[in-house]
Amino acid sequence: MTAAPAHTPEAVLQALRENQSAPNGPLRNARAEELVAAAESTGDRDLVRKALFELITAYEFSTERGRMLVPFARLMQEWDKDPSAFDRHDVHRFHWMFKWVSSGMLTLPEIPLATIERWLAEMERRYRTAGYSERAVRQAEFTLAHETGDGERAARAFAAWTAADRDSMADCHACELNDQGRYRLHQGRVDGALESWAPVLDGREGCAEEPHRVLAESLLPLVRAGRLDAARAHHLRGHRLARGNESLLPAIGRHIEFCALTGNEGRGLEVLAEHAAHLASDGNPAARLDLLGGTLVLLRRLLALGHGDRPAVAYGGARARSGKAARHARRRGRGHSRPLRRAQRQWRRVGAVAGPPGAGAARGAAAARGAYGRAPGAPGGCRPRARGRGGGRAAGRRRRGPAGAGRRGPQAQGARPPEGGGGLGAGLRGRGGDRSGTGPAAGGGPAGAAGARGGAVGGGGRGRAPPGGAGGVPGRR
Repeated sequence: MTAAPAHTPEAVLQALRENQSAPNGPLRNARAEELVAAAESTGDRDLVRKALFELITAYEFSTERGRMLVPFARLMQEWDKDPSAFDRHDVHRFHWMFKWVSSGMLTLPEIPLATIERWLAEMERRYRTAGYSERAVRQAEFTLAHETGDGERAARAFAAWTAADRDSMADCHACELNDQGRYRLHQGRVDGALESWAPVLDGREGCAEEPHRVLAESLLPLVRAGRLDAARAHHLRGHRLARGNESLLPAIGRHIEFCALTGNEGRGLEVLAEHAAHLASDGNPAARLDLLGGTLVLLRRLLALGHGDRPAVAYGGARARSGKAARHARRRGRGHSRPLRRAQRQWRRVGAVAGPPGAGAARGAAAARGAYGRAPGAPGGCRPRARGRGGGRAAGRRRRGPAGAGRRGPQAQGARPPEGGGGLGAGLRGRGGDRSGTGPAAGGGPAGAAGARGGAVGGGGRGRAPPGGAGGVPGRR
């Protein structure tokens, strides 16, 4: 029996480079794990370190962040044995990943708080030894205190963080402004939060995951500040950037919640259907909790509107029903959020005038039918982009212009993308419905009565660039 050919260092290095540009998710992670084993088989320790770096990066940009702890522990052993084996770039990456591990620990409920505190102390010791500023350490301390409800410690750490010098270990300015704005929002300072986020929202600051996350964070604060047009624009732009990205599931949860509270339940179901596979996944618990929080708000709205017995989205081999899912959820506070009536009223008025004459009548006919899609000939409303996911005729594929060719959409996962927007009128959707009115979208689910009022706005396109080439450090990530 012929033995399998040994991996060559050149082949492994080329495979590592190729995997860097692969889509984030389980497939990239599995390939990175294989490449660590392949690198070990070559006996090249420098190549093994490169493979470990790439494995940690793959985990960080997925829902499996908790799995980075083991490969990072191996990197620490390599460092403690011989720091001189790390070149200047790898020294930076090694210390940068301390931040990933410290924030990743907070997302894992099985890790004791005492362990996280010891890790923070170890991070501070190693940063001091390497000559770095305490800015990144104080930010990590602030995050720990804020997440555990220690308000006094959080305030002290926040002051120390923002006062410390910026150096190469500091998060990019866009990521820092995100966290600072969220803290001010937690304090009830809506205007202060929006002011903190302004440089990111207007494009002066950005990174691999910004403005994606800030756009989602700003949605409800903008609505409550009366800036409804800005909130609508941020949803359209932010969802296009975040959709399909595993590391941005919390942002997706906020987009779903925004749709639910502004009378756009149909649009919320569309967004949920695109990410339904993550409802039953075993990935990052904190990210999944944020996604489920927005989902709970949406399902409670559908339950309140009388759609509790209608199917919502398929996941885990079953089709969830609005009433059952909402009754079994027990997350208080966010789950009991009240709809924002002012936004609902204004966006319904927008919908009445957004399209050509006859738009209101066409949407009324669709609502009377109880269909998900638009009536034949109904106007598409404002369409910033021609790309998007369709129902009906496209059978769940991404349409690129009238040809209808492209990647498979939510149908590939067994999810039926509900059509129709809600109170946003000419809608938040940016997707054509079933043109014939007889395709799989013409079902009469909860979005029919709850969401058929809306037309089509906005469009598709996926957002985030891959993380930083050969081990680059894009912003916080």
